[in-house]
Amino acid sequence: MALYNVNGEEIEEAGNENFVKHIIKATVFSDLFYNPKVIHQTDSMDILNQYILFSKIYNEQRRLHGRSKETILKTISICKDRNILKEYLESREKEVVDIMMTSLLTLISF
Repeated sequence: MALYNVNGEEIEEAGNENFVKHIIKATVFSDLFYNPKVIHQTDSMDILNQYILFSKIYNEQRRLHGRSKETILKTISICKDRNILKEYLESREKEVVDIMMTSLLTLISF
């Protein structure tokens, strides 16, 4: 089973010994401070799964086009075409672009 972080990037397989050690360390740490959850892609189209798909599409587009406004716009277009977060993206596209561009500019400035 493939697992994904909050950025939609695939992380190591659950059967991998290093992954298990990482989860054990996170669990010990979480008992003291917080309770992290690992999210993974499923076949459902609930909001969480749609966000994972959005993130994966963004990462694919970023690999193709780099960190740019074009990447953000292509990601939104692809997601709307595939009915991923479609209603949200149609009603708040400018806001999503603004937030992603702000994040992008912050990354570039560091």
